[in-house]
Amino acid sequence: MSKTTLSNLKEMSVADRLQMIQLIWDSIESTERGLPLTPSQEQELDRRLANYEENPDQVTPWSEIKNDLLGNR
Repeated sequence: MSKTTLSNLKEMSVADRLQMIQLIWDSIESTERGLPLTPSQEQELDRRLANYEENPDQVTPWSEIKNDLLGNR
């Protein structure tokens, strides 16, 4: 893909813009070890992990949640 400006993006088809987004995301993903978490995100993950470790039997498997959401019960 050639060098693109904002005005060029507006002229591109939706499919081409989506491809551009994917290329940008792939380039970020390949150069970073993941996006850094904010302090509040780290705190929330720590809180959830502690809650799970204190109450390992009080979890719902993803398959059950997915079935509930999709109405497959």
